[in-house]
Amino acid sequence: MTLKTGDIIQNRYRIVRLVGQGGFGAVYRAWDMNVSQPVALKENLGVGVEAQRQFEREATLLAGLRHPNLPRVTDHFVVPGQGQYLIMDYVEGQSLAALLKERGGPLPEANAVAWIRQVCDALTYLHTRRPPIIHRDIKPENVIISADDRAILVDFGISKVYVEGGQTTIGAMAVTPGYSPPEQYVGISTEARSDVYALAATLYKLLTAQTPPESVAAMAMEVRVPPARELNPVVRAGTSQAIEQAMTPTMSRRTASAAEFAAALSDRPQATIAPPVAAPVAAVNRAIAAPAPEPDSAPPAPPAARARSDGGLPTLALVLIGVVLTLVLHWLAVRLQDSGLDYRIKAAAFGLAYSSILLVGAWGGPLLGAFGGLLVGAALQFRLYYWEWPFALIPVAVGFFAGAQARSGRMRSLFGAAWVGLLAALTAMALDVGLRIYVRGDKGFDVMEALGFLGGGVVTGLVVWLLARLLPRGWLARLPHGNRLR
Repeated sequence: MTLKTGDIIQNRYRIVRLVGQGGFGAVYRAWDMNVSQPVALKENLGVGVEAQRQFEREATLLAGLRHPNLPRVTDHFVVPGQGQYLIMDYVEGQSLAALLKERGGPLPEANAVAWIRQVCDALTYLHTRRPPIIHRDIKPENVIISADDRAILVDFGISKVYVEGGQTTIGAMAVTPGYSPPEQYVGISTEARSDVYALAATLYKLLTAQTPPESVAAMAMEVRVPPARELNPVVRAGTSQAIEQAMTPTMSRRTASAAEFAAALSDRPQATIAPPVAAPVAAVNRAIAAPAPEPDSAPPAPPAARARSDGGLPTLALVLIGVVLTLVLHWLAVRLQDSGLDYRIKAAAFGLAYSSILLVGAWGGPLLGAFGGLLVGAALQFRLYYWEWPFALIPVAVGFFAGAQARSGRMRSLFGAAWVGLLAALTAMALDVGLRIYVRGDKGFDVMEALGFLGGGVVTGLVVWLLARLLPRGWLARLPHGNRLR
């Protein structure tokens, strides 16, 4: 329910104006008539019994928070059938997004780092509560710089209590492209490192005036995330590397805590300017900064040491397992040629073998799928399963095509996985028929044999879908396309 100017809630809070609205609710500037002070009134629209119970638990925890870089939650209540409400300090100042827009380019590193380190202090406080509190919506719009140069982390609309082994997300998924880490997209339990990612992405935006690419695209290796120093050469090397480490898509390889991130940023230049203070804006004020890099005079720092990581092992294991499995299935299909089985079953076995490289493509992306297909094709050529070398290119095309199809998230559903498997087999069959005609002049085609071949591809897609459900989410999250499987 959208409140109107002049509405009075709980016989105490008079709505002054709407300052921001989204799918989960709205934020209003309101007037507390009891104490004659402005407040921020956060409205959440969940009205279910479980949603209200969850709200009561978490609002009680938030009300007990006291930190100089966090607004106080002074009241909370539920209006039956209407919504849930948090009353917080109304923070006067400008959001980081507004400062970026006003400047028209990157902010000076000294100021940006100083403010982000203050937010690190607030996050350390939140993450060390019992139970820990995860903010889950850190971005430039949600950090307000007050008149006394304090960075205030605001908007606890989707904050969640972290439960070990559980999920922090209740109800609809809330993500902000460019700032939310991969685990927030796929429902894996968010934790302290999830907020660290978002805070690093916020600093990236401040220093480059560019929103980072989506984390899921970076994890799938579909896009490259340029280092902050590459986009803005005056950014110190140490700062750039600290951001890069904290924005690692794989959670296990990411900077472990806000305190560690603050320590990585500790070697910084002296701040030189005070932040301009304009008319008050609230936590959800939206602003888009133009990418116009501006030079700074800070000298580069020596490179920070990178943490040792084994994050590439799951990807390597995926390629090896996928290639070996495909070769074994080809070997079995060839052996079945001499058996007395129905020819359609034999065709299905070849369909299964040809399309099985989609395991690598669907889980690793198109380029990894093509690489796995290249290894399979080379091995089959040397083993003489194919008589002419062009046929060895079929697995390359199938692996690439399957990876491209899986990028849309089709492998998350049973029907979508069957469809990807069918398309993979259809790609292999079309190339095989075309090469037979072009290389050998063989124009023979059997419809029932083709249907058996395509059926083998469907079976492959279903098996890959089932495997994604049997493996732990944490393991899948370490694969380039793992976030698109469930």
